[in-house]
Amino acid sequence: MKQLIENLLGLVPSIFWCKGIPKNKFKNTVFIWRDVDKVGTSAMVEMNKPTVIKRLKEEGIKYYPAPTLAEIIQDIKEHESVEFKPDCILEHHKEGTTRHHYPTGTFEAITTWFIIHDRKN
Repeated sequence: MKQLIENLLGLVPSIFWCKGIPKNKFKNTVFIWRDVDKVGTSAMVEMNKPTVIKRLKEEGIKYYPAPTLAEIIQDIKEHESVEFKPDCILEHHKEGTTRHHYPTGTFEAITTWFIIHDRKN
């Protein structure tokens, strides 16, 4: 079981980053983070299922989307200011164009996602 949890943690960004994702983003993500002890000092990743969400809401437990690398990249691709190239991601904005390295891990992907989504295009 411990190995399974460690494998899941490698698939999604940390809860620190996921807490910053707006409520309307990644609603259909495969995984969610949930605060195990209701005060935010302990958290765990689990499957995002309607029955789980219902139970967490009923129990007053906070939960956050935990998108995978593929889900984050797909969302970046759908952003109107982004152009994918073979070796990088180009972000076009009013200050010019920013070149981002193609993310190979969830940390790189979520930080790129926040940069792109937080910028005023």
